[in-house]
Amino acid sequence: MSARRCAILAAVTLLSSTWPAGAAPARPTPRACGAGQVRIALRHLGAALGTVGGYVSFRNVSRATCRLTGWPTLVAYAADGTPTPAVRRRSTMFGPDVRGVPVVTLRPGERAEAVFTGSDVNPRSATTLCPSFRSFGVGLPGQMASVRLSAWITGLAAYMPNCSGVWVSMVVPARALFHG
Repeated sequence: MSARRCAILAAVTLLSSTWPAGAAPARPTPRACGAGQVRIALRHLGAALGTVGGYVSFRNVSRATCRLTGWPTLVAYAADGTPTPAVRRRSTMFGPDVRGVPVVTLRPGERAEAVFTGSDVNPRSATTLCPSFRSFGVGLPGQMASVRLSAWITGLAAYMPNCSGVWVSMVVPARALFHG
């Protein structure tokens, strides 16, 4: 038997004796995504049956795999700059429909999303429009808002109405949402 073949056989014997039967070495858990690794954008902005909102998209633009879990930071800003922090929800009219709070692993180029919604129905007057939010401050879960994005809702052709505040879901894999 060649020396190379002996070395390989010795390594296989050593590894099989140190791992439990059927087990494989654990892969290291990816680190939490940092603000410089992820591009944040808004997608699928629209309105339906009194609900307005869309998806907050988190795309891994780095060369390293990372992970996201929990609720993103989302603050809606009125035209005068008044902030309204989003209320966390497990789900909204636009989704997601998942059990638990997933840990989303993002390989380079992959995307995770959270859903944000609000209402365009004025609870005080059926004939008066609500004031609107002009921008959103958005950040990764557990981090302060890191980007400021326009609150223009393309499917409504208006800024995000502030009839009842804004809600945000946890981050989920993009495939867990309609058109994700």
